[in-house]
Amino acid sequence: MLTALSSDYVFDGSSPPYPPSTATNPLNLYGRTKRDGEVAVLSVTGAKTVALRVPVLYGPTPTPSDSAVNILLDVVSDQSGKTYKMDHFATRYPTNIVDIADFLVRLSTLPPSKTLPPIIHYSAEEPFTKYEMCLVFAKLLGLPHTHIIPQAEEPTDPNASTRPRDAHLYTLETEDLMAGYGGLGWTPFEEWWKSNKISQTRRPSGTSTGIRQDTWNDSCDMNGPGALGYALVLVYASYTIPGVEAVYASGKATKKVGSAVPLGARHLDLIATMDSL
Repeated sequence: MLTALSSDYVFDGSSPPYPPSTATNPLNLYGRTKRDGEVAVLSVTGAKTVALRVPVLYGPTPTPSDSAVNILLDVVSDQSGKTYKMDHFATRYPTNIVDIADFLVRLSTLPPSKTLPPIIHYSAEEPFTKYEMCLVFAKLLGLPHTHIIPQAEEPTDPNASTRPRDAHLYTLETEDLMAGYGGLGWTPFEEWWKSNKISQTRRPSGTSTGIRQDTWNDSCDMNGPGALGYALVLVYASYTIPGVEAVYASGKATKKVGSAVPLGARHLDLIATMDSL
């Protein structure tokens, strides 16, 4: 089975929440490429394919700039006197890459009696604007946030990419699909950052505020797979599936992991091509 990762940006954000069956109407190039990717994958005759739509992602990454959420750590920690205008108009549902990786593994182990729909939605359920995410980071870091200016009005810059105001993904069908197999299973935003210990050090301007990365780097032999790749390797290892290799678009594979829990009939080929988080 091939699972193609798509985005909530296939919707225009005018009538949330969006069930999987809702007609798409992307507002920008990113959303259109995701929509076109879905169409291409799902149109392959005779193939077992699923399009998994997810919202904006965060979690363990090689650098904060690898995630549109993690990068906000650098904004909050920049106490140089520089000011930042921050979106307080669009509602996002930041979702952890580790949760998605865990969901993909569980999805791959469903029994044949479970019929997979062609499109599946996965999302955390906590709404935040980018400005509100910054407030969470400022609270956890113990830093002032007066240098971050909320922008509550709809963006009017003609050169800026148009984004959906609220593309909330409806996930009840996914919860029903996974009943008895771990459910949706998502981690609250602030809870994850607390448990992963954002650095409490006030770093000089221009340096990154870090999260614990040690457990994410020791067994990964990768060639730029992106943040979700890091999560998939560790989740696979935690399940200790026999002989599984995580293969990335780069063509480089990780080492094989142990043998305890069989995959069964549904092998999941994890090919994640994510141009941005």
